[in-house]
Amino acid sequence: MQPEKAIHISIPRLLPNVRVRQLDESFLDVVCDNWPHYDFQYRPVVLKMLQLNHSVGVFVKTGNDEEQLASMVLQGEYGGLGLLQTLTEHQRKGYAEIATASLTKTLGMEGIMPHGARCRMDQLPNEMSSKYALQPLAKSQIPKLLETLKSLLPDSIIAYHWLLNGSRWIDGHGLDSKILILCPNGDTNDGSMVGLIDGLAGHNKIFGTVYVQPENMDKMKIAIKETEHIEWERLKHLIGVWRRFVPHLTEVMKAKGVEFTENYRTVNAMTILKAASLPSPKKHSSWPFGWKSFGCFLR
Repeated sequence: MQPEKAIHISIPRLLPNVRVRQLDESFLDVVCDNWPHYDFQYRPVVLKMLQLNHSVGVFVKTGNDEEQLASMVLQGEYGGLGLLQTLTEHQRKGYAEIATASLTKTLGMEGIMPHGARCRMDQLPNEMSSKYALQPLAKSQIPKLLETLKSLLPDSIIAYHWLLNGSRWIDGHGLDSKILILCPNGDTNDGSMVGLIDGLAGHNKIFGTVYVQPENMDKMKIAIKETEHIEWERLKHLIGVWRRFVPHLTEVMKAKGVEFTENYRTVNAMTILKAASLPSPKKHSSWPFGWKSFGCFLR
């Protein structure tokens, strides 16, 4: 959805005992306790979402005149709508629709396309010998990559907003983390990229995203396979991977010794590849705009 359309999205009428407001870090435990896909290593990332990103909570006034959180949705680390969840006792009452519409309008007003220590951007030396190896971008190259990804919307929607939001977290809030952007041969012209954030997730884990256009998938597979800049043993997850690229990426990950199951959580044809030994998540269908979860995961 384009921002100019998101601004005018209709928010369902609120009953007198219902109100909407932004969540803050005091709701960290509530979010983590009620999000089916939560794991403890991701807690610091959820905290930053609450501190630095937009969020919406739908609150219901109870009989004793107190308020109870009924539904919530956060702007994820990739800049779009994420972590949508309605507490069990309040499901099927339209609260998720209220939360989603409210956050969609807020993002639209910020010019964001809704879609489903000081952090440094280091320019690392070029040590790649392969013609198609991934190379780190300098901070000065990030605006050019953003420009390319913006021109490829909506196909690049996750990668574009992930990079836009990650850069905002890093440049504007002094986080003791690093962001690493890798492109084939350091070239931003076709938008192919791997983005990784290091120092924010718990237990020394890294997480990120991958984007590539269909015509460049074979080239990107070689580039990812040849790079020495991805520490596969520290990988937590890669979010927003188009399903078309999953076979290429999993082939590389198998070659790198990453173990995973064959079931991936797929959201609107985009896949989250999740690493580490974690139990399977509970099933739920609270994704915005009719997105569905198919139960997935790396172990």
